[in-house]
Amino acid sequence: MRPDLIVANPDEVTAGLNVELTFPQETDRSLAFALEVASGDSWEYGYQLVSDQRGGEPFWQEANGPVEIDLVGVSGPGPDVVSIPPEAPPGEYRLCTMLVPRSICVPILMLPPVP
Repeated sequence: MRPDLIVANPDEVTAGLNVELTFPQETDRSLAFALEVASGDSWEYGYQLVSDQRGGEPFWQEANGPVEIDLVGVSGPGPDVVSIPPEAPPGEYRLCTMLVPRSICVPILMLPPVP
């Protein structure tokens, strides 16, 4: 976890909403992010998230599918907006950069849906 390199707002979210990711040190990254769920002492790769950078709409897809984006680099402070899958169950997660030499992650808490 690198709060000096990546910040999630909000860091407590309900599935189906968006999260803004900012990068205080303007860290280089791609458009792709991994949403991983806590599983005991490890993390399970659940979803690929693609940010709205480069003028697109944020979208998500199941883990381990092909990354259907242009492999372009992004830099600057952000925000990079990602969409949380509406089917993601409540629990502890982390959002991590993908397709870069060194992944950086930020924790988020998925809240139960509001009745």
